[in-house]
Amino acid sequence: MSESPLDYLPHRPPMVLVDEILWVEEGSRTTRCAVAVPGDFFLVEEGAIPDVVLIEMMAQASACLKGWIDVHRGLPVKIGYLVGIDTSAFHAPLRPGDRLTIDARMLDEISGYFKFECAVVRDGAAVAEATLSFMVP
Repeated sequence: MSESPLDYLPHRPPMVLVDEILWVEEGSRTTRCAVAVPGDFFLVEEGAIPDVVLIEMMAQASACLKGWIDVHRGLPVKIGYLVGIDTSAFHAPLRPGDRLTIDARMLDEISGYFKFECAVVRDGAAVAEATLSFMVP
Protein backbone atom coordinates (compact mmCIF):
# COMPACT_ATOMS: atom_id res chain seq x y z
CA MET A 1 0.00 0.00 0.00
CA SER A 2 1.20 3.47 -0.79
CA GLU A 3 -1.24 6.34 -0.80
CA SER A 4 -1.03 10.10 -1.07
CA PRO A 5 -1.79 12.09 2.07
CA LEU A 6 -3.46 14.68 -0.17
CA ASP A 7 -6.53 12.42 -0.25
CA TYR A 8 -6.94 12.75 3.53
CA LEU A 9 -5.54 16.17 4.51
CA PRO A 10 -6.93 19.67 3.98
CA HIS A 11 -3.34 20.93 3.61
CA ARG A 12 -1.69 21.65 0.29
CA PRO A 13 1.99 22.13 -0.56
CA PRO A 14 4.18 23.47 0.86
CA MET A 15 2.40 22.71 4.15
CA VAL A 16 1.92 18.98 3.52
CA LEU A 17 4.68 17.51 5.68
CA VAL A 18 3.82 13.82 5.17
CA ASP A 19 5.04 12.39 1.86
CA GLU A 20 3.33 9.02 1.73
CA ILE A 21 1.04 6.70 3.69
CA LEU A 22 2.93 3.41 3.86
CA TRP A 23 0.25 1.31 5.57
CA VAL A 24 -2.88 1.41 7.67
CA GLU A 25 -4.25 -1.31 9.95
CA GLU A 26 -7.89 -0.47 10.54
CA GLY A 27 -8.35 -3.12 13.24
CA SER A 28 -5.60 -1.69 15.46
CA ARG A 29 -6.27 1.87 14.17
CA THR A 30 -2.57 2.32 13.35
CA THR A 31 -0.72 3.91 10.42
CA ARG A 32 2.84 4.51 9.28
CA CYS A 33 3.73 7.46 7.06
CA ALA A 34 6.99 8.41 5.36
CA VAL A 35 8.74 11.77 5.38
CA ALA A 36 11.92 12.69 3.54
CA VAL A 37 13.08 16.06 4.85
CA PRO A 38 14.43 17.93 1.80
CA GLY A 39 17.84 19.59 1.92
CA ASP A 40 16.21 22.97 1.32
CA PHE A 41 13.39 22.42 3.84
CA PHE A 42 11.91 25.84 4.56
CA LEU A 43 11.06 25.19 8.21
CA VAL A 44 14.65 24.88 9.48
CA GLU A 45 16.02 26.99 12.32
CA GLU A 46 19.74 26.96 13.11
CA GLY A 47 20.29 23.80 11.06
CA ALA A 48 17.61 21.72 12.83
CA ILE A 49 13.90 21.15 12.47
CA PRO A 50 12.01 22.81 15.34
CA ASP A 51 10.04 20.56 17.69
CA VAL A 52 6.77 22.28 16.75
CA VAL A 53 7.26 21.03 13.16
CA LEU A 54 7.59 17.48 14.48
CA ILE A 55 4.29 17.95 16.32
CA GLU A 56 2.72 19.05 13.02
CA MET A 57 4.15 15.98 11.24
CA MET A 58 2.62 13.74 13.90
CA ALA A 59 -0.68 15.64 13.67
CA GLN A 60 -0.76 15.16 9.90
CA ALA A 61 -0.03 11.43 10.23
CA SER A 62 -2.92 11.21 12.72
CA ALA A 63 -5.18 13.09 10.30
CA CYS A 64 -4.21 10.70 7.50
CA LEU A 65 -5.26 7.75 9.68
CA LYS A 66 -8.58 9.35 10.66
CA GLY A 67 -9.28 10.34 7.03
CA TRP A 68 -8.39 6.89 5.73
CA ILE A 69 -10.71 5.20 8.23
CA ASP A 70 -13.55 7.58 7.35
CA VAL A 71 -13.17 7.11 3.59
CA HIS A 72 -13.11 3.33 3.96
CA ARG A 73 -16.30 3.52 6.03
CA GLY A 74 -17.99 5.56 3.28
CA LEU A 75 -17.81 8.83 5.21
CA PRO A 76 -16.42 12.18 4.00
CA VAL A 77 -13.06 13.41 5.25
CA LYS A 78 -13.62 16.21 7.78
CA ILE A 79 -11.23 18.88 8.97
CA GLY A 80 -9.97 18.26 12.49
CA TYR A 81 -8.34 20.64 14.95
CA LEU A 82 -5.40 19.91 17.21
CA VAL A 83 -6.71 20.84 20.66
CA GLY A 84 -4.08 19.38 22.95
CA ILE A 85 -0.58 18.02 23.31
CA ASP A 86 -1.07 15.72 26.26
CA THR A 87 2.53 14.47 26.39
CA SER A 88 5.60 15.08 24.26
CA ALA A 89 9.25 14.11 24.29
CA PHE A 90 12.02 15.04 21.87
CA HIS A 91 15.08 12.80 21.99
CA ALA A 92 17.34 13.96 19.15
CA PRO A 93 17.52 16.84 16.67
CA LEU A 94 16.37 16.27 13.11
CA ARG A 95 18.15 17.81 10.16
CA PRO A 96 17.42 18.36 6.49
CA GLY A 97 18.11 15.15 4.58
CA ASP A 98 16.74 12.86 7.31
CA ARG A 99 14.40 10.08 6.22
CA LEU A 100 11.68 9.50 8.78
CA THR A 101 8.67 7.36 9.43
CA ILE A 102 5.80 8.54 11.59
CA ASP A 103 3.66 6.04 13.44
CA ALA A 104 0.23 7.07 14.71
CA ARG A 105 -2.25 4.99 16.67
CA MET A 106 -5.76 6.09 17.57
CA LEU A 107 -6.20 5.52 21.30
CA ASP A 108 -9.68 6.86 21.88
CA GLU A 109 -12.72 8.29 20.12
CA ILE A 110 -15.45 9.97 22.15
CA SER A 111 -18.12 12.29 20.68
CA GLY A 112 -15.91 13.97 18.09
CA TYR A 113 -12.77 14.00 20.22
CA PHE A 114 -9.86 11.77 19.25
CA LYS A 115 -6.60 10.90 20.98
CA PHE A 116 -3.54 9.59 19.11
CA GLU A 117 -0.21 8.20 20.27
CA CYS A 118 2.54 9.13 17.80
CA ALA A 119 6.26 8.63 17.23
CA VAL A 120 8.74 10.07 14.74
CA VAL A 121 11.30 7.37 13.92
CA ARG A 122 14.73 7.70 12.29
CA ASP A 123 16.90 4.65 11.63
CA GLY A 124 14.68 2.48 13.83
CA ALA A 125 14.80 4.74 16.90
CA ALA A 126 12.11 7.13 18.14
CA VAL A 127 13.42 10.71 18.01
CA ALA A 128 10.12 12.31 19.08
CA GLU A 129 6.93 11.06 20.70
CA ALA A 130 3.63 12.70 21.59
CA THR A 131 0.07 12.02 22.60
CA LEU A 132 -2.18 14.42 20.70
CA SER A 133 -5.86 15.30 21.07
CA PHE A 134 -8.10 16.46 18.22
CA MET A 135 -11.64 17.68 17.80
CA VAL A 136 -13.51 16.88 14.60
CA PRO A 137 -16.81 18.82 14.46
